[in-house]
Amino acid sequence: KTYVICRVLANVSAERPVVWFWFVPFVNLVNQTLDALITNAGDLSPVLFNDGINQEPRAGQVLISTTQGVSRAAWRKLNYDAGGGELARTPAEFVALAKATGLEVGVIVDEAHIALDQATEFGHFVKWLEPAYLCMATATPKNDRINQFLTSADMGSYESFNVSRDDVVRARLNKAFVEAVIYKLRETT
Repeated sequence: KTYVICRVLANVSAERPVVWFWFVPFVNLVNQTLDALITNAGDLSPVLFNDGINQEPRAGQVLISTTQGVSRAAWRKLNYDAGGGELARTPAEFVALAKATGLEVGVIVDEAHIALDQATEFGHFVKWLEPAYLCMATATPKNDRINQFLTSADMGSYESFNVSRDDVVRARLNKAFVEAVIYKLRETT
């Protein structure tokens, strides 16, 4: 899933000036995503969200964060223009600068079934970004929830792609199986 998304971003970025926001549900996936982008899409520039908003926006830049990292009611109440200063740019300042320089905004929501909901702070943030491109990746889709979000965000164009696990294994993009080992510890250990 991550490999395919990396390649799609690279292909779109080769044709269009897009700055990307990639959101994952868990902190342990941030570095994994960063590594995947470096390995599989060397033509993109991945960076952690908090570092990236303080850089000059550029085409092919990918700002990576957890969904929780941008889910802040305090930001939303101030139209995402809170927390800036001399040394820190706000999300609103970064997005305005990106759009002023002719960049489009793209959003990737990894494990979309977990976080993308019209009622969550994260859902509000994604709607606020008004992405030209929205990629929602999930191995366990909940179409009703995703469709409700798309409707609430006035995003009517929705295309779904399904790939079977067997096809993924045949393409050598995933392991055929995972081996689990159970260690039984004694009470003294």
